[in-house]
Amino acid sequence: MIDRPFLSQFSPQRTDPEALEQILVQRHDLLAESVARVRESVLTANKHHLLFIGPRGAGKTHLITLIHHRLRKQPDVGKAARIAWLNEDETATSFLKLLILIYRDLTKRYPAEFPASDLQSVYGMKPDIARETLGASLLRHLGPHTIVLLVENLDSLFKDMPEVEQRTWRAFVQNHPVFATVGTAQSLFSGVSDRDEPFFGFFDTRHLDALTVDEAVTLLKNIARLNKRDDLLDFLGTPTGHARVQAIHDLAGGNPRLYIIFSDFLTRESLNDLVRPFEETADRQLTTYYQERLRWLSAQQREIIQLLCHHPHPIPVKAIAEGLFTTHSTITNQLKLLREMRYLRFHERGREVLYELAEPLMRLSLQVKETHDRRPLSLIVDFLRVWYDRRDLEQRLGNLDAASPIRAYFEEALARLDSGEPNLRHRLLRAGLGELDPLHCDDSALTRLWCLANETKDQFDLSWVAIALMARGKTAEAINVMDEILNLPDLLGGIVALVLPLRGLAYARSMRVEESITDLTRTIDMESQCPLNIGWPLLFRGYMYAEVSKWDFALADFKRLYSIPNHPAAFGPIADELPHRVVEAIFGHTTETPQWSIKITGFFDHVVRCKVLVQVGEALIQHLPKLAASPLNHAAYDTWADAWASASETLAFEDRQRLEIPLRLLRTGIAYLKNKDEGRLLVLPSEERKILREALKLPPERIS
Repeated sequence: MIDRPFLSQFSPQRTDPEALEQILVQRHDLLAESVARVRESVLTANKHHLLFIGPRGAGKTHLITLIHHRLRKQPDVGKAARIAWLNEDETATSFLKLLILIYRDLTKRYPAEFPASDLQSVYGMKPDIARETLGASLLRHLGPHTIVLLVENLDSLFKDMPEVEQRTWRAFVQNHPVFATVGTAQSLFSGVSDRDEPFFGFFDTRHLDALTVDEAVTLLKNIARLNKRDDLLDFLGTPTGHARVQAIHDLAGGNPRLYIIFSDFLTRESLNDLVRPFEETADRQLTTYYQERLRWLSAQQREIIQLLCHHPHPIPVKAIAEGLFTTHSTITNQLKLLREMRYLRFHERGREVLYELAEPLMRLSLQVKETHDRRPLSLIVDFLRVWYDRRDLEQRLGNLDAASPIRAYFEEALARLDSGEPNLRHRLLRAGLGELDPLHCDDSALTRLWCLANETKDQFDLSWVAIALMARGKTAEAINVMDEILNLPDLLGGIVALVLPLRGLAYARSMRVEESITDLTRTIDMESQCPLNIGWPLLFRGYMYAEVSKWDFALADFKRLYSIPNHPAAFGPIADELPHRVVEAIFGHTTETPQWSIKITGFFDHVVRCKVLVQVGEALIQHLPKLAASPLNHAAYDTWADAWASASETLAFEDRQRLEIPLRLLRTGIAYLKNKDEGRLLVLPSEERKILREALKLPPERIS
């Protein structure tokens, strides 16, 4: 049996602080900064007052516990500080009662310094006199020390304390700067945010962010490491493990407490004694708080919360309106108010807005109250469905005693798997992807895509993965995925039309020329069977033919491409090299130089129609170094130039003018190539000489 460190799900202050240190995520910098500021408050006259804002389960007590722990480990702080940590469930309706709570805690921690008799002596006095007496006693016994006041649920304390008492409190702290405060609150409240309130501007307020998926993975890894569960630690390091946490994240909403709750199901060797104590603790710790929050709402707002409690995933406004038998317009304003009060969060899906509970713990607390017949809590059942495969659920169920209270959870999880409803894990993974563009996805989204596809083996899911991998330049991995897709049974024609040319492109990137040509040819041949944009396949097959010097085939594809309306202009920058490939392909017929003019003339009709004659002329000049590197003699150089000049005579006057400068530069460039005499270039104006020198890779002309 592994000796498991105790991790309290609802009272982190009861957990060994060293264990809390080991599982800490996200807030290392905030913790270090907070400890430094409290330390400064204790050792200098510069006092700080910190306030951490976050919903239930956000890790506020975890943070305040570690601040307390680190302060106590510093000897100089320990000598100069006197810590008062108020019970989070206590309240005070006056500053006097707050002083009593502070003094009582100091008495328990430092009985020799703060005698209990001083506290007893003020009972029976008039409130004003008692406050003055106890305040003076506190300051007298405190001496040169600083009180570090740790107070949780500060928003509740302010709610119960009248403004006049808050002003008395603020005046005492200002007149006697011996306090450093570290407080927490469920949400930002008017007592510190309203300019007219006594404590406006008093606290340095920090909002605690929800965990990201990566941070949740780190938290679970830390817990697995703490519990010496190397198997779980290894699993969390795999793409599948990461994807499982991503799906769980949609249930937990980035709430650290829920991950600690879920970790019990992952790290305990025995689950028999887990569920009932958890249900009872959740009931005690959560229900009262959330019931109080619900009382603040109108009847219709409570109905919205109750409806969303039964939906573990975001639902659109229309579904909420229909579920409450009201209109879209009626419900919209209430949803906006609940959003502003941080009860709900929303997601946009195109023009549609979807809502869910902002705090998954609220759903858990309501479920606790609704399970009068001791039925399993849906949130925990959903966790089991998402985390475990069927085989795992069946195996764990088989290992449980017949009387085990946890059996009902595994039986319910298996029953829902058999119910015919969509797989929850797959649904959550897809919902988390939202309207993801596979051409622009980060590592996390790609991992989610890949894990979803590996589980579903769905041709659409796999296709998204292939597109995402290609967009990220992971060509070899993309080819493997596309091989898997094209070997699936019952493949849809549209998927084939997408994946086949994509694999052809991947082969082209990898210079697997023959395989690329095969896939692209199959794609082009499909045009007769279904409407298909064959522009891309033609473009890349032509490039591949050119790579293996199959010039006739390359020219045939380029010519066909130029005959398609709006092509190749629709390809953008990737087609910019097409005129260069055309010139190269025509020139490739070096053994049939008389054919040059015929081939050039045959192409002019297409390039004129596509308005790329200027680009072809530029490509002709850029081709000069390849002309020089060819085995042709000087006479063939002239034949090449003559072929272009002769073909241009077939053009209309305006088009001939567009080729006038390129042909002049071509002739001059050839004259230079024959004897490498730069003086030949001087027949050109300076602007044209500069263009030609760059094409011939000559250094800039020296100006004297």
